[in-house]
Amino acid sequence: TEIIQHTEDDEPSIEASRGLRSDSSLHCSFAEFHPALLLASYIGKLLDVERRRSRSSLSIRRNVYYTGKYWNDIPYVSQEVFHRRATGHPDLHWDLYLLKRRGQPFQNALVLNAGNGWVERALMEKGVIRSGVGVEYLQQFVDDANTEAKAKGYNLTYYQCNVNVDRLPAGNYDLVLNHAAAHHIARLDFVFLQILSLLSPTGWFVSVDYVGPHRNQYPAPLWRKLEQVNAQIPVAFRQRLAYPHLPTMLATDATEAQHSEMIVEAMRRYFFIDLYKPLGGAIAYPLLTHNKAIHSVPYWRSQKTVEMLLEEDRKWLEDDYGRSLFAFIIAMPLDGGVPTKAFQDLLLDAELQREALGPKACYYTRTSVAADGC
Repeated sequence: TEIIQHTEDDEPSIEASRGLRSDSSLHCSFAEFHPALLLASYIGKLLDVERRRSRSSLSIRRNVYYTGKYWNDIPYVSQEVFHRRATGHPDLHWDLYLLKRRGQPFQNALVLNAGNGWVERALMEKGVIRSGVGVEYLQQFVDDANTEAKAKGYNLTYYQCNVNVDRLPAGNYDLVLNHAAAHHIARLDFVFLQILSLLSPTGWFVSVDYVGPHRNQYPAPLWRKLEQVNAQIPVAFRQRLAYPHLPTMLATDATEAQHSEMIVEAMRRYFFIDLYKPLGGAIAYPLLTHNKAIHSVPYWRSQKTVEMLLEEDRKWLEDDYGRSLFAFIIAMPLDGGVPTKAFQDLLLDAELQREALGPKACYYTRTSVAADGC
Protein backbone atom coordinates (compact mmCIF):
# COMPACT_ATOMS: atom_id res chain seq x y z
CA THR A 1 0.00 0.00 0.00
CA GLU A 2 1.48 3.34 -0.99
CA ILE A 3 0.58 6.18 1.34
CA ILE A 4 0.70 9.71 -0.07
CA GLN A 5 0.56 12.72 2.24
CA HIS A 6 -1.56 15.64 1.00
CA THR A 7 -1.82 19.33 1.77
CA GLU A 8 -4.84 21.58 1.48
CA ASP A 9 -3.55 22.93 -1.84
CA ASP A 10 -3.38 19.53 -3.53
CA GLU A 11 -5.43 19.00 -6.67
CA PRO A 12 -7.61 17.12 -7.24
CA SER A 13 -9.34 17.15 -3.88
CA ILE A 14 -8.52 14.39 -1.44
CA GLU A 15 -12.02 12.95 -1.61
CA ALA A 16 -11.83 12.87 -5.39
CA SER A 17 -8.35 11.35 -5.41
CA ARG A 18 -9.59 8.53 -3.20
CA GLY A 19 -12.67 8.02 -5.31
CA LEU A 20 -14.97 8.45 -2.31
CA ARG A 21 -18.57 9.46 -2.81
CA SER A 22 -20.10 11.14 0.20
CA ASP A 23 -23.58 10.38 -1.11
CA SER A 24 -22.83 6.77 -2.00
CA SER A 25 -25.16 4.08 -0.70
CA LEU A 26 -22.24 1.70 -0.63
CA HIS A 27 -20.71 2.96 2.60
CA CYS A 28 -20.44 1.33 5.98
CA SER A 29 -22.95 2.62 8.47
CA PHE A 30 -21.88 4.99 11.22
CA ALA A 31 -25.30 4.86 12.84
CA GLU A 32 -25.61 1.24 13.92
CA PHE A 33 -23.91 0.46 17.21
CA HIS A 34 -24.07 -2.83 19.07
CA PRO A 35 -24.60 -2.22 22.82
CA ALA A 36 -21.38 -4.05 23.64
CA LEU A 37 -19.43 -1.53 21.53
CA LEU A 38 -20.76 1.77 22.96
CA LEU A 39 -17.86 3.84 24.21
CA ALA A 40 -17.59 6.59 26.75
CA SER A 41 -17.78 10.10 25.31
CA TYR A 42 -14.06 10.75 25.66
CA ILE A 43 -13.29 7.65 23.60
CA GLY A 44 -15.80 8.80 21.01
CA LYS A 45 -13.97 12.10 20.69
CA LEU A 46 -10.69 10.29 20.06
CA LEU A 47 -12.43 8.17 17.45
CA ASP A 48 -13.76 11.28 15.72
CA VAL A 49 -10.22 12.63 15.55
CA GLU A 50 -8.97 9.36 14.08
CA ARG A 51 -11.80 9.34 11.54
CA ARG A 52 -11.04 12.88 10.39
CA ARG A 53 -7.33 12.14 10.18
CA SER A 54 -7.81 8.99 8.15
CA ARG A 55 -10.17 10.67 5.71
CA SER A 56 -8.23 13.88 5.20
CA SER A 57 -4.54 13.07 5.24
CA LEU A 58 -4.06 9.80 3.39
CA SER A 59 -4.61 8.51 -0.10
CA ILE A 60 -3.93 4.96 -1.21
CA ARG A 61 -3.14 4.20 -4.82
CA ARG A 62 -4.84 1.11 -6.21
CA ASN A 63 -2.00 0.29 -8.61
CA VAL A 64 0.14 -1.03 -5.76
CA TYR A 65 -2.21 -4.01 -5.38
CA TYR A 66 -2.16 -7.17 -7.49
CA THR A 67 1.33 -6.38 -8.75
CA GLY A 68 4.62 -8.19 -8.31
CA LYS A 69 5.19 -11.90 -7.87
CA TYR A 70 4.75 -13.60 -4.52
CA TRP A 71 5.78 -17.01 -3.29
CA ASN A 72 2.29 -18.46 -3.71
CA ASP A 73 2.21 -17.42 -7.38
CA ILE A 74 4.27 -20.58 -7.90
CA PRO A 75 1.71 -23.44 -8.16
CA TYR A 76 3.92 -25.89 -6.28
CA VAL A 77 4.25 -23.45 -3.38
CA SER A 78 0.51 -22.79 -3.30
CA GLN A 79 -0.22 -26.51 -3.24
CA GLU A 80 2.29 -27.16 -0.46
CA VAL A 81 1.24 -24.24 1.74
CA PHE A 82 -2.48 -23.68 1.16
CA HIS A 83 -3.35 -27.30 0.48
CA ARG A 84 -1.09 -29.75 2.30
CA ARG A 85 0.03 -27.60 5.25
CA ALA A 86 -3.42 -26.06 5.72
CA THR A 87 -5.54 -29.19 5.32
CA GLY A 88 -3.16 -32.15 5.45
CA HIS A 89 -4.06 -33.15 1.89
CA PRO A 90 -2.17 -32.03 -1.24
CA ASP A 91 -5.37 -31.84 -3.29
CA LEU A 92 -7.63 -30.09 -0.76
CA HIS A 93 -7.49 -26.29 -0.70
CA TRP A 94 -8.30 -24.48 2.53
CA ASP A 95 -11.60 -23.13 1.18
CA LEU A 96 -12.98 -26.56 0.24
CA TYR A 97 -11.70 -27.83 3.57
CA LEU A 98 -14.04 -25.33 5.24
CA LEU A 99 -16.96 -26.75 3.27
CA LYS A 100 -16.00 -30.32 4.13
CA ARG A 101 -15.51 -29.54 7.83
CA ARG A 102 -18.73 -27.51 8.05
CA GLY A 103 -20.77 -30.08 6.16
CA GLN A 104 -22.80 -27.46 4.32
CA PRO A 105 -22.31 -24.09 2.61
CA PHE A 106 -22.16 -20.91 4.65
CA GLN A 107 -25.32 -18.88 4.13
CA ASN A 108 -23.97 -15.35 4.60
CA ALA A 109 -20.31 -14.33 4.72
CA LEU A 110 -18.63 -11.07 5.69
CA VAL A 111 -15.21 -10.51 4.12
CA LEU A 112 -12.70 -7.98 5.46
CA ASN A 113 -10.69 -5.78 3.06
CA ALA A 114 -11.97 -7.72 0.08
CA GLY A 115 -10.00 -5.98 -2.67
CA ASN A 116 -11.52 -6.68 -6.07
CA GLY A 117 -13.56 -9.59 -4.71
CA TRP A 118 -11.70 -12.47 -6.32
CA VAL A 119 -11.68 -14.56 -3.12
CA GLU A 120 -15.45 -14.36 -2.64
CA ARG A 121 -16.12 -15.14 -6.29
CA ALA A 122 -14.02 -18.27 -5.91
CA LEU A 123 -15.95 -19.22 -2.76
CA MET A 124 -19.23 -18.77 -4.62
CA GLU A 125 -18.01 -20.76 -7.60
CA LYS A 126 -16.92 -23.65 -5.37
CA GLY A 127 -20.18 -23.63 -3.41
CA VAL A 128 -18.53 -22.67 -0.12
CA ILE A 129 -20.82 -19.66 0.45
CA ARG A 130 -24.34 -18.81 -0.73
CA SER A 131 -24.12 -15.03 -0.30
CA GLY A 132 -21.71 -12.47 1.04
CA VAL A 133 -20.84 -8.91 1.94
CA GLY A 134 -17.40 -7.46 1.40
CA VAL A 135 -15.85 -4.28 2.75
CA GLU A 136 -12.98 -2.51 1.02
CA TYR A 137 -11.18 0.81 1.46
CA LEU A 138 -10.66 1.67 -2.22
CA GLN A 139 -13.83 2.75 -4.02
CA GLN A 140 -12.56 1.56 -7.40
CA PHE A 141 -12.17 -1.96 -6.06
CA VAL A 142 -15.66 -1.74 -4.56
CA ASP A 143 -17.05 -0.77 -7.95
CA ASP A 144 -15.08 -3.49 -9.74
CA ALA A 145 -16.18 -6.17 -7.26
CA ASN A 146 -19.85 -5.20 -7.51
CA THR A 147 -19.65 -5.16 -11.30
CA GLU A 148 -18.03 -8.62 -11.46
CA ALA A 149 -20.49 -10.11 -8.96
CA LYS A 150 -23.45 -8.76 -10.91
CA ALA A 151 -22.03 -10.06 -14.19
CA LYS A 152 -21.69 -13.55 -12.74
CA GLY A 153 -25.05 -13.47 -10.98
CA TYR A 154 -23.50 -13.89 -7.55
CA ASN A 155 -25.29 -12.69 -4.42
CA LEU A 156 -22.36 -10.54 -3.33
CA THR A 157 -22.43 -6.88 -2.28
CA TYR A 158 -19.47 -4.62 -1.54
CA TYR A 159 -19.23 -1.44 0.53
CA GLN A 160 -16.56 1.22 0.82
CA CYS A 161 -15.25 1.10 4.37
CA ASN A 162 -12.23 2.05 6.45
CA VAL A 163 -12.45 -0.70 9.06
CA ASN A 164 -10.29 1.24 11.51
CA VAL A 165 -12.98 3.89 11.99
CA ASP A 166 -16.18 2.78 10.20
CA ARG A 167 -18.73 0.29 11.46
CA LEU A 168 -18.97 -3.02 9.65
CA PRO A 169 -22.23 -3.64 7.76
CA ALA A 170 -25.00 -4.97 10.00
CA GLY A 171 -26.06 -8.55 9.40
CA ASN A 172 -26.25 -12.05 10.80
CA TYR A 173 -23.19 -13.79 9.41
CA ASP A 174 -22.22 -17.43 9.79
CA LEU A 175 -18.77 -16.78 8.30
CA VAL A 176 -16.38 -13.87 8.68
CA LEU A 177 -13.26 -14.18 6.55
CA ASN A 178 -9.91 -12.52 7.10
CA HIS A 179 -7.94 -13.33 3.96
CA ALA A 180 -4.64 -11.42 4.14
CA ALA A 181 -6.54 -8.47 5.61
CA ALA A 182 -5.99 -8.21 9.37
CA HIS A 183 -2.25 -7.59 9.06
CA HIS A 184 -3.24 -4.25 7.47
CA ILE A 185 -5.64 -3.35 10.32
CA ALA A 186 -4.51 -0.90 12.99
CA ARG A 187 -7.42 -1.30 15.44
CA LEU A 188 -7.79 -5.05 15.84
CA ASP A 189 -9.90 -4.93 19.00
CA PHE A 190 -12.28 -2.40 17.43
CA VAL A 191 -12.79 -4.71 14.45
CA PHE A 192 -12.82 -8.06 16.28
CA LEU A 193 -15.36 -6.85 18.83
CA GLN A 194 -17.71 -5.95 15.99
CA ILE A 195 -17.17 -9.35 14.40
CA LEU A 196 -18.11 -10.96 17.71
CA SER A 197 -21.38 -9.04 17.75
CA LEU A 198 -22.20 -9.80 14.10
CA LEU A 199 -21.25 -13.47 13.97
CA SER A 200 -23.94 -16.04 14.76
CA PRO A 201 -23.33 -18.23 17.85
CA THR A 202 -22.43 -21.15 15.58
CA GLY A 203 -20.55 -19.01 13.04
CA TRP A 204 -16.88 -19.24 12.15
CA PHE A 205 -14.23 -16.55 12.06
CA VAL A 206 -11.67 -17.83 9.55
CA SER A 207 -8.24 -16.29 9.09
CA VAL A 208 -5.65 -16.98 6.40
CA ASP A 209 -3.07 -14.31 7.05
CA TYR A 210 0.44 -13.16 7.87
CA VAL A 211 1.01 -13.35 11.65
CA GLY A 212 4.78 -12.90 11.70
CA PRO A 213 6.95 -10.06 13.00
CA HIS A 214 5.45 -6.58 12.63
CA ARG A 215 6.67 -4.56 9.66
CA ASN A 216 8.70 -7.64 8.61
CA GLN A 217 11.23 -6.82 11.31
CA TYR A 218 12.66 -10.34 11.40
CA PRO A 219 14.72 -11.47 14.41
CA ALA A 220 18.47 -12.01 14.03
CA PRO A 221 18.40 -15.86 14.07
CA LEU A 222 15.95 -15.91 11.17
CA TRP A 223 17.88 -13.32 9.17
CA ARG A 224 21.12 -15.28 9.61
CA LYS A 225 19.33 -18.43 8.44
CA LEU A 226 17.97 -16.61 5.39
CA GLU A 227 21.48 -15.51 4.46
CA GLN A 228 22.78 -19.06 4.85
CA VAL A 229 20.01 -20.61 2.76
CA ASN A 230 20.25 -17.90 0.12
CA ALA A 231 23.97 -18.70 -0.26
CA GLN A 232 23.04 -22.31 -1.10
CA ILE A 233 20.86 -21.23 -4.03
CA PRO A 234 22.44 -21.22 -7.50
CA VAL A 235 23.83 -17.76 -8.15
CA ALA A 236 21.34 -17.12 -10.96
CA PHE A 237 18.38 -17.59 -8.59
CA ARG A 238 19.66 -15.91 -5.43
CA GLN A 239 17.47 -13.32 -3.80
CA ARG A 240 18.76 -9.79 -3.33
CA LEU A 241 18.38 -9.76 0.43
CA ALA A 242 17.90 -6.39 2.07
CA TYR A 243 16.58 -6.13 5.62
CA PRO A 244 13.23 -4.26 5.64
CA HIS A 245 14.05 -0.66 6.56
CA LEU A 246 11.40 0.50 9.00
CA PRO A 247 11.41 4.26 8.17
CA THR A 248 11.05 3.40 4.49
CA MET A 249 8.18 1.02 5.19
CA LEU A 250 6.39 3.67 7.22
CA ALA A 251 6.77 6.15 4.39
CA THR A 252 5.79 3.86 1.52
CA ASP A 253 3.41 1.30 3.05
CA ALA A 254 2.18 2.43 6.45
CA THR A 255 -0.44 -0.32 6.73
CA GLU A 256 1.78 -3.29 5.95
CA ALA A 257 2.04 -5.77 8.86
CA GLN A 258 1.61 -2.95 11.35
CA HIS A 259 0.29 -5.18 14.14
CA SER A 260 0.63 -8.67 12.66
CA GLU A 261 2.04 -10.12 15.88
CA MET A 262 -1.12 -9.05 17.72
CA ILE A 263 -3.65 -10.80 15.47
CA VAL A 264 -3.79 -14.17 17.22
CA GLU A 265 -3.62 -12.62 20.68
CA ALA A 266 -6.53 -10.31 19.84
CA MET A 267 -8.56 -13.16 18.36
CA ARG A 268 -8.18 -15.18 21.56
CA ARG A 269 -9.76 -12.40 23.60
CA TYR A 270 -13.10 -12.93 21.86
CA PHE A 271 -12.94 -16.29 20.07
CA PHE A 272 -12.10 -19.91 20.77
CA ILE A 273 -9.51 -21.10 18.26
CA ASP A 274 -10.75 -24.48 17.12
CA LEU A 275 -8.05 -25.02 14.49
CA TYR A 276 -4.61 -23.45 14.18
CA LYS A 277 -2.44 -24.54 11.26
CA PRO A 278 0.98 -22.87 10.98
CA LEU A 279 1.73 -22.44 7.28
CA GLY A 280 5.40 -21.53 7.57
CA GLY A 281 6.92 -19.03 5.20
CA ALA A 282 9.88 -17.88 7.32
CA ILE A 283 12.37 -19.14 4.74
CA ALA A 284 10.41 -19.53 1.51
CA TYR A 285 8.44 -16.29 1.65
CA PRO A 286 11.37 -13.80 1.81
CA LEU A 287 13.48 -15.77 -0.68
CA LEU A 288 10.76 -16.38 -3.29
CA THR A 289 8.63 -13.24 -3.10
CA HIS A 290 9.71 -10.62 -5.67
CA ASN A 291 12.54 -12.91 -6.76
CA LYS A 292 12.58 -11.83 -10.39
CA ALA A 293 15.09 -14.46 -11.45
CA ILE A 294 12.92 -17.36 -10.28
CA HIS A 295 9.62 -15.93 -11.47
CA SER A 296 10.95 -15.05 -14.93
CA VAL A 297 11.96 -18.57 -16.00
CA PRO A 298 9.92 -21.72 -16.75
CA TYR A 299 9.23 -23.68 -13.58
CA TRP A 300 11.26 -26.69 -14.72
CA ARG A 301 14.38 -24.54 -14.53
CA SER A 302 13.77 -23.32 -10.98
CA GLN A 303 12.03 -26.46 -9.66
CA LYS A 304 14.97 -27.84 -7.65
CA THR A 305 15.60 -24.47 -6.04
CA VAL A 306 11.92 -23.98 -5.14
CA GLU A 307 11.66 -27.47 -3.67
CA MET A 308 14.86 -26.97 -1.69
CA LEU A 309 13.55 -23.70 -0.24
CA LEU A 310 10.26 -25.29 0.78
CA GLU A 311 12.14 -28.13 2.47
CA GLU A 312 14.26 -25.63 4.42
CA ASP A 313 11.05 -23.78 5.24
CA ARG A 314 9.48 -26.98 6.53
CA LYS A 315 12.48 -27.76 8.75
CA TRP A 316 12.46 -24.26 10.23
CA LEU A 317 8.73 -24.57 10.93
CA GLU A 318 8.93 -28.02 12.51
CA ASP A 319 11.71 -26.91 14.86
CA ASP A 320 9.28 -24.39 16.36
CA TYR A 321 5.72 -23.86 15.10
CA GLY A 322 5.72 -20.47 16.80
CA ARG A 323 8.12 -19.23 14.12
CA SER A 324 5.52 -19.49 11.36
CA LEU A 325 4.92 -16.30 9.40
CA PHE A 326 1.48 -17.38 8.16
CA ALA A 327 -1.41 -19.27 9.74
CA PHE A 328 -4.75 -20.82 8.82
CA ILE A 329 -7.19 -20.40 11.71
CA ILE A 330 -10.78 -21.40 12.39
CA ALA A 331 -12.26 -19.65 15.42
CA MET A 332 -15.68 -19.51 17.07
CA PRO A 333 -17.29 -17.02 19.48
CA LEU A 334 -16.40 -17.57 23.12
CA ASP A 335 -19.38 -18.73 25.14
CA GLY A 336 -19.73 -16.21 27.96
CA GLY A 337 -15.99 -15.72 28.30
CA VAL A 338 -15.58 -12.38 26.57
CA PRO A 339 -14.04 -9.40 28.40
CA THR A 340 -16.31 -7.24 30.49
CA LYS A 341 -17.69 -4.01 29.07
CA ALA A 342 -15.29 -2.00 31.21
CA PHE A 343 -12.31 -3.99 29.95
CA GLN A 344 -13.51 -3.65 26.37
CA ASP A 345 -13.55 0.12 26.80
CA LEU A 346 -10.02 0.02 28.16
CA LEU A 347 -8.84 -2.04 25.19
CA LEU A 348 -10.46 0.29 22.69
CA ASP A 349 -9.15 3.38 24.47
CA ALA A 350 -5.65 1.90 24.52
CA GLU A 351 -5.87 1.30 20.77
CA LEU A 352 -6.81 4.88 20.08
CA GLN A 353 -4.05 6.21 22.31
CA ARG A 354 -1.54 3.89 20.64
CA GLU A 355 -2.54 4.83 17.11
CA ALA A 356 -2.51 8.53 17.97
CA LEU A 357 1.25 8.19 18.55
CA GLY A 358 1.73 6.85 15.01
CA PRO A 359 5.33 5.81 14.27
CA LYS A 360 6.41 7.21 17.64
CA ALA A 361 4.68 4.30 19.36
CA CYS A 362 7.26 1.77 20.53
CA TYR A 363 5.48 -1.20 22.05
CA TYR A 364 7.41 -4.10 20.52
CA THR A 365 10.70 -5.51 21.66
CA ARG A 366 13.41 -4.00 19.47
CA THR A 367 15.01 -6.73 17.37
CA SER A 368 18.76 -7.22 17.33
CA VAL A 369 18.81 -6.66 13.57
CA ALA A 370 16.53 -3.65 13.16
CA ALA A 371 18.47 -0.59 14.25
CA ASP A 372 15.81 1.96 13.36
CA GLY A 373 12.53 2.16 15.25
CA CYS A 374 10.84 -0.72 17.05
